[in-house]
Amino acid sequence: LRENPLLLRFLPLSLLAAFIYSQHSFTLPLHLKHLFSGDSPRLFGYIMSLNAVTVLALSPLLNHLLRNRPPLGQISLGILFYGAGFGLLILPVPSPLLFYASTLLWTTGEVLDAVNSGVFVANRSPINHRGRFSSLFLTTKGAGRALSPLLSGLIVNRWGTGVMWLFILILSLALFRFLVLLRKRFA
Repeated sequence: LRENPLLLRFLPLSLLAAFIYSQHSFTLPLHLKHLFSGDSPRLFGYIMSLNAVTVLALSPLLNHLLRNRPPLGQISLGILFYGAGFGLLILPVPSPLLFYASTLLWTTGEVLDAVNSGVFVANRSPINHRGRFSSLFLTTKGAGRALSPLLSGLIVNRWGTGVMWLFILILSLALFRFLVLLRKRFA
């Protein structure tokens, strides 16, 4: 990994991407509970159903439309969609429609990130170490998902979900910028 500076730099960025994405399973339900109380489980179920249908519909479409874009470019774009989707929840609009719009955006980011991260790592790994590199990146993403409830919980408990969504928006924009710089440097 030391001999592959691109993947070495991508490793912590993939942890941050997983941290951001994991907000859908921690901060989002807390936000829904705060706004919709007893109706939040039903609404969360609808949101997760919309997420599943969107993944199924968008995966082949986005793969076709963006087939000529490099994986790192698509991952960067996915991070922007994460930021836009979760950032939308900063708005103080207690409407399910806002959450559905948000879900369409962050799910688009999910598709772009999930479909391309493994491809990017495999394409940049030495042939005889692809399994090791892949497992390292999967472990790193798992660490990002594991840290999400812990760190997000501290922020939400102290300042609320609005601050958490702002933090996620800022983190997404910073991560997008780092990925663009990484792509330019190693293109």
